[in-house]
Amino acid sequence: MTGIVITREVERLPLTDRELQVLGLVAAGLQSGDIAEHLLLSPETVRSHVHNAKRKLGARTRAQAVAIALGTGQLHWTMPPEPDGFAQPSARGPG
Repeated sequence: MTGIVITREVERLPLTDRELQVLGLVAAGLQSGDIAEHLLLSPETVRSHVHNAKRKLGARTRAQAVAIALGTGQLHWTMPPEPDGFAQPSARGPG
């Protein structure tokens, strides 16, 4: 008996620089209120960026959105952390 594997290709839209910035801070473990304070945005604006990024990536959760962004090369984790204590994501790739 031959197994059938069904895959669904999801077309992912590119994330904006702000969506990538917010997802990078989500990846660093910050909640919406902390991200809002760090970026001088309202918490609702941060939630909108997270929601839009999840929609574009086809993700159900914040963690899944980060994983997809990393896996598709839209988000790259760079070390060491910046002086403010947050490691910064890069949409441009390493180096």
